[in-house]
Amino acid sequence: MFMFASLLKQLRAKKGVSQLELAKAIGVSNGNVGDWERGRSKPGYDALIALSRFFEVSAGRLLESPEVSDLVCAGVPLSEAE
Repeated sequence: MFMFASLLKQLRAKKGVSQLELAKAIGVSNGNVGDWERGRSKPGYDALIALSRFFEVSAGRLLESPEVSDLVCAGVPLSEAE
């Protein structure tokens, strides 16, 4: 499981945007993005939703909560019931 800061850096690099571009796209300061990537803070609710939409990932994924589809046992994905 990734820490939020590392995941945010990876997602931003994959999308090919700078901290400033991301900040403008989601309506926060580039200082906020820098703090998030350094692990100094985490985004509030509105910023989390904006990040989720921008990167097209669930808020749970951003908060280090694995999706059910991400859980496996002996290499076999678990169903929602499991």
